[in-house]
Amino acid sequence: MDVHEFLAVRVFFNRAKELLPQAKAEKRLSFEEYALLAHVKEAKRPPSLSELADYQGVSKATVTQRVSFLEKSGLLRCIEADEDKRLKTCFVEEAGQEKLDYMGKLLSEQTSPSFPLYCSAPERMTKYADAVGSQNLSNKDLVVLALGAMHKSNASVFQISRALALSLPTTRNVFKKLLAEEIATSSSGGTGARKLSLSGEKDSPRRASMENEQFRLTVKGKTLAKKEMDRIAALKVRRNRIGTEVS
Repeated sequence: MDVHEFLAVRVFFNRAKELLPQAKAEKRLSFEEYALLAHVKEAKRPPSLSELADYQGVSKATVTQRVSFLEKSGLLRCIEADEDKRLKTCFVEEAGQEKLDYMGKLLSEQTSPSFPLYCSAPERMTKYADAVGSQNLSNKDLVVLALGAMHKSNASVFQISRALALSLPTTRNVFKKLLAEEIATSSSGGTGARKLSLSGEKDSPRRASMENEQFRLTVKGKTLAKKEMDRIAALKVRRNRIGTEVS
């Protein structure tokens, strides 16, 4: 999979989530929950909780919590195996399929001629979500990936916020961590304690200027970005339900 396609799926999801009615806010899925639902739908056979944990690269406890939410929402159903009551396999409920169709349509509507996956059908978006969901990436990882994938070597907090459809406060906090861990540096050459100013007071001139200050990856950051891009390049997206895949 191309890294720009990978990022596009996460961006489209962030945008689509904001379009959901406020009345349904409590039922909004995280990307990880949405990807789990997509994976169960696309799997050749009903997966177990252990297989879902392996798929997302998280602990069984974490995936159990996510699956429980999907079950309580009426989107998934997990049943015990006859031969082993400890083994549960999961199925997509009718409401879960409706949710996938709805979210796929919302994601598809976020595309444009200048974006990857332009004109992708809703069903295709579900398959991409399945593939993208196998990578357990935090917002910090996504920012590093975005900086590494950009044609130019630097970008501002505001630019990354818009590019990834993340809120400015979230993006500022991410850059604070990147600077503290010497994964990124600012155009003024600041590192280490310099980043603490990213959490400046509300509406302060310092914080406002920080949003437009240019940041770039350090050698450490470039190494991390390259590692993630190599993993993404190896991802496969299912073409159909009989196992044919494309990269």
